Amino acid sequence: MGLKRRILGFFTFLFITIFSAHAMAVEYPFIMTTTPDTTEFSFQISAAGTFYIDWGDGKTETIEKTNTSNQTMSHTYSSVGEHVIKLGGKATGYGSYYSAINFSNNKNLAKIDGSLGQIFSTLSDGSQPRFVSSRNWQGMFENCTNLTGEIPAELFSGISGAPAEYMFYGMFQGCSGLSGSIPENLFAGIKGAPASYMFLQTFSGCSGLTGEIPGNLFAGIEGAPAKYMFYDTFFHCSGLSGSIPENLFAGIKGAPAEWMFADTFVGCSGLSGSIPEKLFAGI
Repeated sequence: MGLKRRILGFFTFLFITIFSAHAMAVEYPFIMTTTPDTTEFSFQISAAGTFYIDWGDGKTETIEKTNTSNQTMSHTYSSVGEHVIKLGGKATGYGSYYSAINFSNNKNLAKIDGSLGQIFSTLSDGSQPRFVSSRNWQGMFENCTNLTGEIPAELFSGISGAPAEYMFYGMFQGCSGLSGSIPENLFAGIKGAPASYMFLQTFSGCSGLTGEIPGNLFAGIEGAPAKYMFYDTFFHCSGLSGSIPENLFAGIKGAPAEWMFADTFVGCSGLSGSIPEKLFAGI
């Protein structure tokens, strides 16, 4: 009987050790903080892959997705409060219909930190995540009206190569609570020919953003214009200041495309100085 107990104890210890090692090995590159009145939180993932969620109340979840259909991740808390939610894992496939991950209209999202690009990165075959759903044309953080703080500088680190159509469409549209400057290397990994609708309404209505528009924000985009590529990009970003960088669109060269700069700076009342003479020199 003693031998059986020792054997059972050994395997129990082994199981706990392996399980603990696995738990410790999980990394969470992206962090979300909820509003203080949160009792339930949800978001959607459409990408295929394995994903890990730490809901911030001692509950964790592992999601194995073998398809790119839209799936809602939801959690109910036992008490109202502010919760820190962590997300990890790795995407292995993207669809063309839904956003790889989506928080649009989430009123309980208060702050974001870290990198989504480490989870939803460019795949080895060049496949890119898109952050807008073609079902309702809502960007990833669109209308998250309680989202505050600065845009994380590393938000899209891990994404590289040529942009995809609609890639950052409506990304922060209506997020008037965001503050601080636009990180100059936010899209640093994106390098290649323009894609249609790629930055349409990306910062539209982000009136709380301040500082100058980084001159190298789109530095990796080089090639012939694509339709709607910068439509409404900075629409009503009234808190932005300084002059429009002369080389902001320096890589764009070729014949014009329809609506490519429609309303790009409409309502940017804080911008100052003259319009750079060579702003569209390559067109």
